Amino acid sequence: MKKVIDTKSVEYMPFWLSMAWFSDGVIWAAYALIKVPPTMRIDWYILTANGLAAICAAAQLVLCAMYFGSTPKSKTNDDDPKKPKKM
Repeated sequence: MKKVIDTKSVEYMPFWLSMAWFSDGVIWAAYALIKVPPTMRIDWYILTANGLAAICAAAQLVLCAMYFGSTPKSKTNDDDPKKPKKM
């Protein structure tokens, strides 16, 4: 996240990985809160770890939204200086 803020580019932070991390944290946190039988209680170990993961992933998604437009487009293969020119 520091590199994204410093470079103002989301090139090094994949969106789908952040989205998967957020989904996983939210689903497991919801699982920890579910009380199907009346004798079940909140599972604080699962809730704490995955709640923090969901919050961190949400921060990454906010950074993706903030710096999405400022990421420069990648170069095409024709602009690569190491590659020999076509004849």
